[in-house]
Amino acid sequence: MRVIALGYLALLLAVPLAMIFYRTLERGLGAFLDQIRHAGPASRRSDLSLTIVAIVVPINVVLGVVTALALARGTFPG
Repeated sequence: MRVIALGYLALLLAVPLAMIFYRTLERGLGAFLDQIRHAGPASRRSDLSLTIVAIVVPINVVLGVVTALALARGTFPG
């Protein structure tokens, strides 16, 4: 049963990632690199996105671990 559950979760992760890589590279790696090199200034500015990621990911990790510990160790009505 565990293998089935982990396989299903792996499939939920693998299929979207495979589609992203396929769509990104369907015209070849050279076309992908050309698009990155000739991107406009607005698409090159990723400062805000990286700042948000640097703030949100640690917060999500801490809150996720605290929630997991509370659910695993605590008893709740219902």
